Amino acid sequence: MLPCRSPETLSGLLTVSGNSLLALCQGEVYTGYGEMAVVASGNGGGTWTQRCNNGPSGILAEVGSCPDAGYPVKVVAMPNGVFLMALDYIGGVYVSLDGGRAWKPGITSSSPNLTLSQGTGAVWMLGIETFLAGERPAVSTNGRTWRRAAFP
Repeated sequence: MLPCRSPETLSGLLTVSGNSLLALCQGEVYTGYGEMAVVASGNGGGTWTQRCNNGPSGILAEVGSCPDAGYPVKVVAMPNGVFLMALDYIGGVYVSLDGGRAWKPGITSSSPNLTLSQGTGAVWMLGIETFLAGERPAVSTNGRTWRRAAFP
């Protein structure tokens, strides 16, 4: 069972490798702020450990430093163990190098709304609300460095 407050708060779930899972639980959403907790399981979901949260005190214990702005819309695991989280409203992708416990800004989009798409060994980031002339998607093969790419 997931440690989210209710099934409706589960925002994203992905397999990292084998029996390792990462889940993003999302709570109340306010202007510019999406309450979230990141939890992980190493045994296929049998038990879960909270990695970070940014919710109000008293709901969940403070353990790590989740992003404190934006609406989480997608989480992705890279083959090298790096986790990525797309955040709407701020139009950015945050990166975790320690299994989801701490997050730092990775790349921003000129659009406040974006999406991540995972392919074979790469992740693509594209702003989806306002497509500006000349804007190109960004691609990363390791979650740490990004390059702008042309549309095929």
